[in-house]
Amino acid sequence: MMDKESPILEEAEEFASKILKNEVSEKMTYHNYDHTRQVVNMAAKISSEMAIAPHEREIVLLAAWFHDLGYSKGGVRHEEESKNMAIKFLEERNYAREKIERVANCIMATQMPQDPKDQLSQILCDSDLAHLGSDDYLYKSELLREEIQMVKGQKLDKLAWLSINKAFLEGHCFFTEYAKSFFSKGITDNLRLVESEIQKAYNTTEREKELLSEIALLKKQLNETKYKQKKQRAKKPTRGIETMFRLTSKNHID
Repeated sequence: MMDKESPILEEAEEFASKILKNEVSEKMTYHNYDHTRQVVNMAAKISSEMAIAPHEREIVLLAAWFHDLGYSKGGVRHEEESKNMAIKFLEERNYAREKIERVANCIMATQMPQDPKDQLSQILCDSDLAHLGSDDYLYKSELLREEIQMVKGQKLDKLAWLSINKAFLEGHCFFTEYAKSFFSKGITDNLRLVESEIQKAYNTTEREKELLSEIALLKKQLNETKYKQKKQRAKKPTRGIETMFRLTSKNHID
């Protein structure tokens, strides 16, 4: 548990964990309990490094636990669903109205493109995309690609996906000073990795095109050979005709 001295956080963790583990589709290979747990941990770390007051830290961690719960009701407008679930949960526990609004604002700030209006929203947004600067970025990216493919039921071309990743990494800027300091180098490194993967994927695609061309040529040559053989067989007397010819010749001789 992130904060034993905060009963509301303990309840939120239990509530959110149950939903994420039992009600979110298995197709969600990225937006699941593991992701939320990592976001909560990162939000706690950034809050600590920035010396955020305990009552403020509680708000951002509550938002972190709830920010993706909307996926339990489907992927469309999941931030709005997450916000509503957080409001209902907190109202039922008589949480202060002003704090509820701040939790809701943090959650909505994670909607892409991110648009944090205050420090706590910035912390949550940076925590949500901290993987952009992490060592396991490519792994996380593949989890997200797999999720999109399963949810939409269609294949997402690897080269196209890598190109999207490249553009996203090039255009993303973190908000908090902590994230800028600790994740910027990771983004630069991951951008190089993505560019390398794009080159590999391009080379593979080009080789696949070459192989398909070679296969098409071989099929054409095979069909031409079969056609020639068929014409040759048509010109040659059949075995039955040859046999009849030999018998007829033999009768004439006899």
